[in-house]
Amino acid sequence: MTDFEEAMQIKKGTAMRVGQYYKRRHIDCHTTGGFSLSVLQTCREIHQEAALLPYGDNVFAFFEPPVLEEFLRLLVPAQAHVIRSITLINPLSRSGLGTLVENKLCGLRQLTCFMEFDEIKRMDSFGTSEVYRREQASNILPFERAPIVEAAVVVRNTGDAQGKVSRELYNEWEEDIEERLTSSWKERQ
Repeated sequence: MTDFEEAMQIKKGTAMRVGQYYKRRHIDCHTTGGFSLSVLQTCREIHQEAALLPYGDNVFAFFEPPVLEEFLRLLVPAQAHVIRSITLINPLSRSGLGTLVENKLCGLRQLTCFMEFDEIKRMDSFGTSEVYRREQASNILPFERAPIVEAAVVVRNTGDAQGKVSRELYNEWEEDIEERLTSSWKERQ
């Protein structure tokens, strides 16, 4: 199951909480350091034909936008241009992704974003739920500049045991962000 498929199942209510399943499914990537690219050193011809495959055929997952920002800065344009899918997990920190997304992720077609937080605690520091949600959305919306075809945003409140913040409110928020992320692609069609 891909991150995007998992997000869609969570949205339908047919999958586990984000953090539990995601960590279990991706533990090998985090502990082994990923996969070997040594086959690219076989010869020049293989390198030329296969050098961009790891970038176009994989999903890149990031826990913080500044890490994604640094990753994009290190890639040459050809590598970044073929990235098709990115997953963000709890993108709650500030970044300067706007220009990088526009200039480097011109091949991005799918964005999956999992957000889990204790909104009740965090709302205390922001004043209102709406201000807090706007602040968090600002970390994802630089991706509006990419030609995203599919976006899945999953928001779960880990601290709302009493149901103070309605599920409908989160659904509206998810749909609004997804619509904004895919609007540039729709406008081009």
